[in-house]
Amino acid sequence: MERSLAERLERKLGLRTAELPDGMPWLYLAAAIFTTPVFSRNVFVLPAHLQTQAFVGNAMPFMAVPAAVHAVYRFVMPGVLRRARSSGQRLLAHVIVSAVTAALMGVILWSFTALLGWRRPPLSGALATDIVMTWAFVFPAKLVLAWRDRARAIDVERIKAEYASARNELYAIQSRAHPHFLFNAINTVASLIPEDPQRAEETLLRFADVLRYILETSTSASTPLARDVAILREYLEIQRARFERLHYSIEVEAGLDGVRTPPLLLLPLVENAVLHGVAAKGSGTVSVRIRQQAESLALDVEDDGPGQGGSSRQGSGIALRDLRRRLELLYGGAATVATDGHASLTKSGHAVKLRLPLGLPLDGQLFT
Repeated sequence: MERSLAERLERKLGLRTAELPDGMPWLYLAAAIFTTPVFSRNVFVLPAHLQTQAFVGNAMPFMAVPAAVHAVYRFVMPGVLRRARSSGQRLLAHVIVSAVTAALMGVILWSFTALLGWRRPPLSGALATDIVMTWAFVFPAKLVLAWRDRARAIDVERIKAEYASARNELYAIQSRAHPHFLFNAINTVASLIPEDPQRAEETLLRFADVLRYILETSTSASTPLARDVAILREYLEIQRARFERLHYSIEVEAGLDGVRTPPLLLLPLVENAVLHGVAAKGSGTVSVRIRQQAESLALDVEDDGPGQGGSSRQGSGIALRDLRRRLELLYGGAATVATDGHASLTKSGHAVKLRLPLGLPLDGQLFT
């Protein structure tokens, strides 16, 4: 349906609100100074005391009338606009309220200059000037505010769209990290059932704990480090049921248990270490070290396997690529991922080193 003229003006000028820019007094003062020669063309040839009268007399309406208009728009106009039922009524309210305010202040100022005995224009001319100048300030100011609000609304929508896109991408990355573990764990339990039912049951319980944790944290931005480390131990115990000659160590510096980190951040790295470092030769050691380095949290995952390119299992690199992208989405450029061709455990092996900034908030639900 085509909008009426009043509706179009209301939308473009932002007439639904009574807001006026806070920085306008400086504009009023500048206008008073620069328009004095326009209203008093011979001001510079007048005697000094008359020049003062001309500048002060011209400045008073420019300062007093806008001050009154701002006060009315702040304390009176919101109630007037709430009672208006249509765009036409709101437009009329702006026109009438600003004009009446300007006229009342014009009468007061005209009477004041009369008491001082200053030269002054006819009352009708003074009031007309005050009203027109008020409209010349108010409606352009409303237009500027409307443009600002529309630009702000566009920015908000853009930010919302970018956040939704990043959130969906992050959710996809987190979801992609878990299927490999689930399949491997199920296969491990299945292989143990005929050989060692007791161990199969224990492994199945561990698998249930890990699966429950994955579901609980699937929408979380962060989790306490202690919980993540506990689940990492459960995962490695599941893998040890599969690879009996697997050894592992997890070292966490004291005082870091409560630090919040993205959930299951190290699981893909540990899974890769087992797959390419341990499974390749049937035995091996996986080491996880977590400590504070200055203002960063250092998380290192190492194995003593054949090293990068030495495994018969050629990975696609998706896990590491997804990890980098996940950290980029969560921390921007503040987190880093580095890989070494060999670990500190031996001259072979492989190491992945994460550095996360401490102190950045990662609380709440990331996905809803």
